[in-house]
Amino acid sequence: MNKRMIVVLGVLALLLVAFLALRGGGGTAEAPVPTLDPVVDPVEAPASAAPAPDDELRLVRFVQSKVTRFKVRTDTTTVHVAREGEQWVLIEPRPPPEGFVLDAARTEAVLAWLGALRATRVLEGAPTEAQLDARSPAVRIEVFREAAPPQTVLLGAPIPESPDGAKELYARGALDARAYAVSEAVKTRLAQGLQLFQSP
Repeated sequence: MNKRMIVVLGVLALLLVAFLALRGGGGTAEAPVPTLDPVVDPVEAPASAAPAPDDELRLVRFVQSKVTRFKVRTDTTTVHVAREGEQWVLIEPRPPPEGFVLDAARTEAVLAWLGALRATRVLEGAPTEAQLDARSPAVRIEVFREAAPPQTVLLGAPIPESPDGAKELYARGALDARAYAVSEAVKTRLAQGLQLFQSP
């Protein structure tokens, strides 16, 4: 091997070492720190949106932290509560019964239960005024939200021919004008009134 060949090989070797060094140095460069998106409340779907197939029995849709007040009225009782900061206050009935203390955790639990409210099935057509008894329904639920229209659920007259003898009521949800069947147990639970909100 002559001197010229040795010099050429030496130069190539140096170039290879320099290339590898530069490449390796690039790998140690500090990686960019990913930015984290701020935590936000879930976005509410508009009330006019068509319910998803697997969620078509849902009667209301709201973000719980955005609810400013809600009202539940049955044919025997009415409870109206409002959020003030981190606390809940009783608006109705006034004055409250002697010894009554509104429990914030139980109030949040009632609101969560209302948010999860589902019908048992969809009925044909739309509920009539007679079926809902719209002037004085068996149950009226109103949920008021920040920067959004209130949502109202009505439960009306008993359905005379429910399958398997189930006790159901005609209902209309807040998301569309369809007729629904809702278990009578919903009315029974809400008829407890202030007991649902009271400190143990």
